[in-house]
Amino acid sequence: MMRHPVIPDSVLGLGVSLPSLTDAAVLNLGSASASETLRGFGNVVSGAGGCVRLHGCASLSTISLGDGADCVSLRGALNTIVLGNGNVTVHATGGGAKVHIGPSDVRVSYRDVVNVTLALAVQDFGGSAFTNSVFAHSGFVDTKNSFGWFEGGTGNIGILNGLGNSAASDGIGNIGALNGNSNGGINNGRGNVGALNGNLNGLGDAGRRSGAGNGNRNVGALNGNVDGDGNIGAGSGRNNGNGNIGAANGNFDGDVNHGDRDGNNNGRTNLGDLNGNFNGNGGPLPLQPAVSHDAGNTLTGALDTIVVGNGNDIISVGGGLSTIVAGNGRDCISISGSYNTVVAGNGQDAVAGHVDHAAIRLGDGGDHVTLSGAGGNVVQTGAGDDVIRLSGWT
Repeated sequence: MMRHPVIPDSVLGLGVSLPSLTDAAVLNLGSASASETLRGFGNVVSGAGGCVRLHGCASLSTISLGDGADCVSLRGALNTIVLGNGNVTVHATGGGAKVHIGPSDVRVSYRDVVNVTLALAVQDFGGSAFTNSVFAHSGFVDTKNSFGWFEGGTGNIGILNGLGNSAASDGIGNIGALNGNSNGGINNGRGNVGALNGNLNGLGDAGRRSGAGNGNRNVGALNGNVDGDGNIGAGSGRNNGNGNIGAANGNFDGDVNHGDRDGNNNGRTNLGDLNGNFNGNGGPLPLQPAVSHDAGNTLTGALDTIVVGNGNDIISVGGGLSTIVAGNGRDCISISGSYNTVVAGNGQDAVAGHVDHAAIRLGDGGDHVTLSGAGGNVVQTGAGDDVIRLSGWT
């Protein structure tokens, strides 16, 4: 019998309290150029090719722009930045998010804004498995085309993605951190970019073909979670929490329905924050309070996600626990902190930083990698003539 998700009950039931999101900027720039200062939590900026300059102290922001020569400089955590093929500059500094890996769950907190518990377990850093693991996977992963630290599923890039799923079709193709975990049903938690998307979907369903296709293709943070759970009717709780851009959209939809084909197609394609939540439910979802465990390990970082196209880009990321995916331009990438993931394209790239436990995959362009710090880093080379300098243990 499927278990219900074990999550703390608060503002969104997912342990999320986002009091400042109502003051955040939501800007759809089209092809216009702009210069904006972002502050607070949950800013959303979309564009289609203008030259855009964004800066400020902001967290939980989602930036999705086109092929302009953009410059984005944000200090905070849990930011998602997706840019096109222009020659772009990205500075993402800050941090302060905490990821506690306990015996039976992973808990994420950031200031008084985010508090999320996922009922899954991974192995500790020494490699000895915790008991009662939903899915135990220790250390660096490069299997089934997934790349990063504590990865499961197929085709994921980052940290703690694709773990604890009941079907091979769940938790696929995510970029960032803590996406596509602890899903039941089929085709849940796929193709997300950002952090904390597509988790805890399709659990506890008794009806045939229920709890499928939820929490997919979101860009941002805290989208498409706890959808399609606890349904009794056939074909219920499907296709919820998909295609959102922003923060905290499409959560807790299509749950606990008793009829057939109920609670489908909710919380989709929203632009902004706090949209499309708690729709298509037949009753309250039984939530259990999170259990506090002292044992485990705590990581601290920014949990930022940066994806850029084929321009010649300058990317600087601080704080740790962040994910960078770059295209085929000649990129200059600087990282700091622990457990960052970098996937470079086929340009002649330079990657440098004072780090530990970085996971870096190079393309075929002939790259230069210089890493100082405590070590524990993994560098996977391509077909180019690479120059790699590492300090510490590897």
